[in-house]
Amino acid sequence: MGLRPLCLVIIALLASSTALGFVQNVTHGYPACIACHVSPNGGGLLTDYGRSLSKELMSTWGVSDNFAQPFFGAVKNRENVKFGGDLRTLQFYRKDKTTNTGELFPMQQNVEVGVQVSDKVMLVATAGLQQGPPQRAQRIGQFISERHYALWSPAPTSRVRIGKFRQTFGINTDNHTRFIKQTFGFGSLSETYNLEFTQFYESYEVTLGSSLGRIDNPRTPRTEQNLSAHYTYYLNENSRVGGSLLVGESPLKRRTLSSVNAVLPLSKNWMLLSELDYERSHLSASPQDAIETVASFVKVGHTLFKGFMWYPLFEHFSVESVGGYTMNHQPGVGIQWWPVPHLNVQVEYLREVKNASYDNPEETGWVQFHVYL
Repeated sequence: MGLRPLCLVIIALLASSTALGFVQNVTHGYPACIACHVSPNGGGLLTDYGRSLSKELMSTWGVSDNFAQPFFGAVKNRENVKFGGDLRTLQFYRKDKTTNTGELFPMQQNVEVGVQVSDKVMLVATAGLQQGPPQRAQRIGQFISERHYALWSPAPTSRVRIGKFRQTFGINTDNHTRFIKQTFGFGSLSETYNLEFTQFYESYEVTLGSSLGRIDNPRTPRTEQNLSAHYTYYLNENSRVGGSLLVGESPLKRRTLSSVNAVLPLSKNWMLLSELDYERSHLSASPQDAIETVASFVKVGHTLFKGFMWYPLFEHFSVESVGGYTMNHQPGVGIQWWPVPHLNVQVEYLREVKNASYDNPEETGWVQFHVYL
């Protein structure tokens, strides 16, 4: 690794900070995602307990127990059937010396169902219509199942998952446009077909996984096959640190990707989330030429009142190869508010500076409305 990326790695580790989305619940005494979600690594379908926490812990106004139920009470969970889904809309704005644009578009529309077919097996699937910015016009409105998998619980502390879902790697944040996600293939619609085993212990958890890529669509660029390992240690009931390792190969390149992360409370109202990723890869056509990529994410969250958090953040991305050196960094600030159960309003402003065009920074801002059905 070159000197400049190494210095930035050290700075990122020393400056670590934050919390966002569901991950903030770690600092409230829920270090394991499975406390609230059907998925072992969090996100997606909620358990009944997770729905109760959305009212008691995350929202400014709990309204009622019924309001925290699926579809705001229009549908009731049953003992062997759980319901959920997502509706997201985004107003996006971008500006630099040559561009000044704004767009309003739906990002996601789906429903999710989990069916307990036996004491130890649950089937989970989403169904919806693909959404996104106008540039994806040819795909908007097409049917899509972002994830569908079988979840086997051979023991109370063990989970085996097979099917289509996003691989476990790093922190499972609620924003997949972050450099730490989209840079390494974990961005929007990056779900692949995987086999995954998770074992929970009193003070830590271990996940081992293997991905076959998009076997349903082998012509897609996302055809990497890989092996991965993820470790999370609970420092206490409200903080955790972890690391991930992935070794993969696609028709285009081979890579080794590693990550370290932390979710920590700084005080009663301040919390920290940070992740640092390093990838060493080479293109299949030139195995002798190494490509080193570093991405980091630092965010500090401050809760002003129940359900409302503001945060500063910093993201970094750099690539060093025989072809040259590229570096982007973007500081920003935002707010995130959960007024009622399962409704999230988020506003964020970022200023991205690239070494290739240092005198032309790009300013972006967005407002997102996200309904967790």
